[in-house]
Amino acid sequence: MFSFFNRLFPFARHITSSRSVSTYCEMADPSSFSNHLNVVIRSTKLDWKVDMEGKKLGGSVEHEVEGLTDAKEVILDARDLNVERVLWEGLETPFKYDKISASLGDRLSISIPLVSKGDRGVLSIVYSTSSSARALQFLSPAQTTDNKGPFLFSQCQAIHARSIVPCQDTPAVKAKYSSKVTVPAGLTCLMSAISTGKDTSGQGEWTFSFHQDIPVPSYLIAIVVGVLERREIGPRSAVWAEGSVVDTAAKEFMETEEFLKAAEEICGEYVWKRYDLVVLPKTFPYGGMENPCLTFVTPTIIAGDGSLVSVVAHEIAHSWTGNLVTTANWDHFWLNEGFTVYLERKINEKVYGRPRRYFDAKEGFESLGETLKFVLPEHSKLRQHLGGIDPDDAFSSIPYEKGSSLLLYLEQEVLSEGESGSFLRDHVRLFSSKGLDTETWLTSMKERFPRMKEHEEIVNEWLYGEGMPPRTPKFIDDSMVVECNKVIDNVLSSSPSSQLFSSLTTTQKIFVLSSLCAKAPFDHAKMEVLASAPFGISSSINCEILSPWIKLGLTSQWEPSIPVALQFAKEYGRLKYCKKTYGLLFAWEKSRVLAMDQFEREKVNMHPITVQQVESLLNKYK
Repeated sequence: MFSFFNRLFPFARHITSSRSVSTYCEMADPSSFSNHLNVVIRSTKLDWKVDMEGKKLGGSVEHEVEGLTDAKEVILDARDLNVERVLWEGLETPFKYDKISASLGDRLSISIPLVSKGDRGVLSIVYSTSSSARALQFLSPAQTTDNKGPFLFSQCQAIHARSIVPCQDTPAVKAKYSSKVTVPAGLTCLMSAISTGKDTSGQGEWTFSFHQDIPVPSYLIAIVVGVLERREIGPRSAVWAEGSVVDTAAKEFMETEEFLKAAEEICGEYVWKRYDLVVLPKTFPYGGMENPCLTFVTPTIIAGDGSLVSVVAHEIAHSWTGNLVTTANWDHFWLNEGFTVYLERKINEKVYGRPRRYFDAKEGFESLGETLKFVLPEHSKLRQHLGGIDPDDAFSSIPYEKGSSLLLYLEQEVLSEGESGSFLRDHVRLFSSKGLDTETWLTSMKERFPRMKEHEEIVNEWLYGEGMPPRTPKFIDDSMVVECNKVIDNVLSSSPSSQLFSSLTTTQKIFVLSSLCAKAPFDHAKMEVLASAPFGISSSINCEILSPWIKLGLTSQWEPSIPVALQFAKEYGRLKYCKKTYGLLFAWEKSRVLAMDQFEREKVNMHPITVQQVESLLNKYK
């Protein structure tokens, strides 16, 4: 009876009234130890010295803290930090550092004089990071593209900021921040903030200063240090990269201003002043990271034809959905990513036309079936309950595609044409600078749009149910998909035409290859035909083409794919590719030992997040 009840009303376990759920979201973040409901950080000052050889950050942080209730303690999140001393209003104060959880890290408990609601004080912490801080990757000159100097970059999302600064590491807390960062002379430092100057007069050291005057959550603190060059690509945008990459990257990202203007038409003013990009080394684990003022991107999206720059549209979209309107905690991650994918596709519609929007939407929706094979049923829900696990362990495309498909469904079935036009702008206006949870959003939707009542059961199943969404949105213009389906049928025939395949856009070729993967295994004769020069698949430099091609080969147990896959996994540390490719190599007995040996050799060169995720796959075969 319990399981039957929950199939009919899967939301009943999570919500009894909007008031009770709102109280829960205001009371807890299951991924944070901080007591941010008693005292909250309002601003942060960082003073760091970067030790490239020791692979550490050292220095201090000052948090301006405000009381929300009577409190005599500040509890912060941390991970593997060496805390030397703590001061409250300039006077040393007792603290306790506890190792708590392999998943969530450590707890720093600090005694302070009694503060009441509205009282403010300055908390200063002198500390250094571990040489294996989860948020940081230090690269030797030999590990960079140009071999001209060492390199450092951070990745704080989801809960890795605590490994570089003791903080309230929850998206519910937003604070302004400023920083002073000292690095070895000759290296450039960038952060997710506006530059306020640099001092290059020091003997062997340069110091850079930054200020972010829009409050941001801790996961959006970001730093890059390396030998970097800059190229302007628009009135408010520049590209930073190593010298051999920067001109190619600037050419690839010339549409950035067009994306920004399209997003402003949909959501309102871009408030962050600068939108710069930095191209990171190939070990960066993600396609892009929406750090304010400075988007991080992987070099894998530089395909030479602009076919993968929708990643930039996605990160630009985060400037509103994610960076302004932010999930209350990682249980509601879909509110960041589902909204951003939905906005990204509306931007692409403005820039490239309607067929592109619905092509991407259909492809994304259909990819859910494959994703669901590899996630736990609980993690196939939009509204998560992560408990004590690392949010990275629940990461998948579910919040992106299942979330965006819900919003497309609502656009088509609930919103009028006028309401659809202002929907995202109103969303930003209502929820900017707040930690938003699913239930608060849902209550607001019911209040604002009367037709939501007709679709309440479906929406609840979409949010709280496992597996595929209960409805399929309408993909109004499927002309690009129709072309792809003709090519797929042709490839599956006895005489595939390379000319027909070559006539497709790069985006369509990616769709075709991904669709073919779902129909694998293929006989080896078919693989030989597809590998031939006229098709041009195996010689492509586009990672989005190579990745499904490798999957097709390994799934078909076609031996020539093994060395290609091993090289691909070694060269590209982007988690999307690396984890998938190693997983396929581990699964095939003929390639397993080769892949295991390579991973053990290469993991010293890989990002800590990527290593963690690949090891979780490897454990299944040990």
